[in-house]
Amino acid sequence: MNPSDQVFMSFFQEIFILEHLARNRMEQALPGDMKVSHFTALSYLANKNTPSNPAELASAFQVSRPTMTNTLQKLEAKKYISISADSEDGRGKHVAITKGGRKVFNLAIQALAHMFSDVEQNLGEEPFTQALAPLRSIREYMDASRTASADNQKGI
Repeated sequence: MNPSDQVFMSFFQEIFILEHLARNRMEQALPGDMKVSHFTALSYLANKNTPSNPAELASAFQVSRPTMTNTLQKLEAKKYISISADSEDGRGKHVAITKGGRKVFNLAIQALAHMFSDVEQNLGEEPFTQALAPLRSIREYMDASRTASADNQKGI
């Protein structure tokens, strides 16, 4: 393995470990029986601020449609989202966050801030500020290349 490969592998290994540690903390902090998948779906809908459809959500989270349907059904049962028929396409669905969903999402944000407060207190804001732009750039590139790759495989 050349030194460049080793840097890339070490970088992604750190991200994988960090994701695992962060996910475990999240699962401890989320209110009620909320799962990380529920939180991320609510986060997507809250930040998008316009209805989505199940296929778009499945693509955004890179999960199968049945997996996304299962998550959406659980969120709908708790009245955190509403699922309605698409008026232009009778087979299509619109998914939107409800007031109750926004409320529980905001509670989750507060719980997560508390759960991660020790990290901020011990490390300060600077390492996060410095890491954010490069991480965002890497994520945007990888997301765009994923979408382009999927389009190429479909022959688009």
